[in-house]
Amino acid sequence: MSKVKAFAYIKAPARGNTCLEKQKEAINRYAHTENIEIVRFYQDDDVPCGISEKSALTELLLNLEGNDQGITAVLVEKLDQLARDLSVQAAIVYQLKSEGVRVISAVEGSLWDEQTNPLS
Repeated sequence: MSKVKAFAYIKAPARGNTCLEKQKEAINRYAHTENIEIVRFYQDDDVPCGISEKSALTELLLNLEGNDQGITAVLVEKLDQLARDLSVQAAIVYQLKSEGVRVISAVEGSLWDEQTNPLS
């Protein structure tokens, strides 16, 4: 069975970036267990609102436009690190889904797959 190819996204909390390594370790552990190849890590160190012109998350989303790299997942440690605002989370997930990419949380597991996707 071939590995799932994924991008991974980590974000420093507003009060410092001490947990970036913890996030990366959790994502790597999950990827190893689930046979997922992490093609690239994207890291935001100080972006308070998720998506901005210069954020790594924006770069990740732009790199998935057309998705000619075979990426089928984006890994995060926890979904709220993708975006805390639920409407922003839903918009990001919807955009990823339109590129054939699902979001997987290392803590919460695979989100919005074909059977549980509230956006289908």
